[in-house]
Amino acid sequence: MLTSLAQNMEDVILGRVLGDVKNGTYIDVGAQDPNSNSVSLAFYKQGWSGLNIEPVFSYHQELQKCRLEDLNLNIALGATEGKAELYCVPGTGLSTFVKGIAEAHRQNGFEIENSVVEIRTLDWLFQTHVKGEVHWLKIDAEGMEKEIIFGWKQNPLRPWVLVVESIDPVLKKENHTLWEPLVLQKGYKFAYFDGLNRFYVHESQGFRAAFFRQPPNIFDVNALTVELYLEEEVARNNLEMETLEESLEKARTRIKDLIRANDQLRTQVNMLTARNIEQQADKMEQIIELEKIRNERDNLVNSFTWKSTKAIREPIARLQRFSLSVLRHTKNITLNGLHLILKFPRIQYKVNQVIRFLRLESMANELYSKLLNTPSHLSAKTLLGPRFVEKQVSSREHLSIRGRQIYDLLIESGEV
Repeated sequence: MLTSLAQNMEDVILGRVLGDVKNGTYIDVGAQDPNSNSVSLAFYKQGWSGLNIEPVFSYHQELQKCRLEDLNLNIALGATEGKAELYCVPGTGLSTFVKGIAEAHRQNGFEIENSVVEIRTLDWLFQTHVKGEVHWLKIDAEGMEKEIIFGWKQNPLRPWVLVVESIDPVLKKENHTLWEPLVLQKGYKFAYFDGLNRFYVHESQGFRAAFFRQPPNIFDVNALTVELYLEEEVARNNLEMETLEESLEKARTRIKDLIRANDQLRTQVNMLTARNIEQQADKMEQIIELEKIRNERDNLVNSFTWKSTKAIREPIARLQRFSLSVLRHTKNITLNGLHLILKFPRIQYKVNQVIRFLRLESMANELYSKLLNTPSHLSAKTLLGPRFVEKQVSSREHLSIRGRQIYDLLIESGEV
């Protein structure tokens, strides 16, 4: 008994007809996918081998991977040798060399890809690659069956059973009348029509025609095609489910990472927001404090005491400016005097003696350093220092922080 792996259970009826053959030979013209809807796959699993003819490059590559015991040729068969344009319909068994059929598929929404393929004949194939008997030959060429059979002229090889697709790919009507006479001329007799293919038995194996009396049935198979398809569908669904579960797990991990990153970002945003709020609050407090100080300044300026002391403050300010001017002149005079002393060593010696006698070395040295901004070789410092200036600079030092701020505003506004 045989498990069907073909499209229309062709392998089941061939298995019944050739049940006595072990490790036989086949030729599959238009082999297509080696693992799906393949007439030869069940035989290959039972130890058979043979030739697979497949013009579509992608299917030929799959045959090369899966059918290591077979000879897989990336060519097409025709009436004469040469090259022809193949209209490929990716992912289907509809690829054809007939332009009209390709256009019909295009109108039905199929994508068409063109390529150029080498064409050989059955005579060449039998002569070049076949040694011994061929137990079955299948021809499925999407409208090119007639041309393929025309290319079988001189070679005497006769496969035992011949299977030819006999339904027009577009019209869905039988078209065997175009090529069947050529088959019958080679000693074949019609044996069976399964709704898609016509089966022929060579006259040398005429007894096998009796095995075509019944269609494939429960006694031929241990797993009907529908059941097998269901099993394959379950297997595919399980594989897809595993893939989806892996994708789902990756998505969950990604979501967790995004949530973690979002939490970190939210924390950073909250920190920045809090910091910004704090800075805004500090800025607002500073504005409020400055406004208070200005109000206090205005209150002070507008007070009776401030206005009544204006006549006193203005002479004091003039006196301060005059004192600073005197100080600048005094500094220049002092510098000139010091330079004069340095020019006359004897005068310098007398001055040093006076400074030492009066114990004014520290004051003289400080004065000399501040006036010249250079180290002094005198043995004393300050004679007259800018203490008046220091007192003026430090005139705000006795004030409180708020008082200093008000004082600075008064200076800015010209009130002081």
